[in-house]
Amino acid sequence: MILLTVTMGTYLLFTQFSVLLLQLIRKRTGIYYDRTKMLVYAQLGYKMKDNARVLFIVSILSAVILTASSAVYMLAVAGQYQEMKTQYDNVREVIALTMFIGLFLSLLFFIASGSMIYFKLFTELQEDREQFKALTRIGVTLEEIRKIVVPQVGVIFIAPCLIGIVHALVAMKALDNLLHLSNWLYSFVVIGVYMAMQTVYFVVACRGYMKSVLRGTAS
Repeated sequence: MILLTVTMGTYLLFTQFSVLLLQLIRKRTGIYYDRTKMLVYAQLGYKMKDNARVLFIVSILSAVILTASSAVYMLAVAGQYQEMKTQYDNVREVIALTMFIGLFLSLLFFIASGSMIYFKLFTELQEDREQFKALTRIGVTLEEIRKIVVPQVGVIFIAPCLIGIVHALVAMKALDNLLHLSNWLYSFVVIGVYMAMQTVYFVVACRGYMKSVLRGTAS
C-alpha cells in the first residue's frame, strides 16, 4: 500500500504538481515577467509536461537502484557477522559474489537511468531547433538561448535524481530499523557516486544539446 502510494504520488508530482508550480510562478510578475526568465519557464513547462512519464520512471528507477545498493551492503555486513560466527569459507565467497553482482547491476542501472533522459532529450532535438530558430528571428540572442537551455536541461536531469534520493533515504531508514544495522556512510557514498554520474551526464548532454541547437539556429 505504501509502495503504491509513493509511486502514485511521484507520478502526480511530475504530471500535475510541476505544472501547477510553474503556473504559480507565472502569477508572480516580479519573477516571471523578465525576458529570459519568461522563456525559461515557458520552455521548462513544456518540457516537464512532455517528459513527465520518463522523469517519473527515472525517479523510481533511481530510488530502486540506491535502495538496492544499500540493501546489498547491509546483507553483506550481516553475512560478515555470520561468517565471524561460523568461519565457513563458502560464506565469504557468497558475500563477495553478492557484493560484485549488486554493484555491477547498480552501475548498469545508473547508466540506464541517465541514458533514458539523454536519448529522450535528443529525440526532440529537431523540434527544439525550430523553436529556438523562431526565437532568434524575434531578437533572442545566442547568449539568451544558452540561459534557456542550461536550466531546462539541468532540471530534467536533476529533478528525478533528487526525488529518487528522497525515496531511497526513506527506504534506507526503514531497512535500518528492520535489520538493526546502520549503513548511512555507505549509502551517502552511493548517493554521491550517483549524483556525480548524473552531473557528468548533464554536462555532456548540455554541451552536445547546446552545440546542436546553435548549429540548427545558425543554418
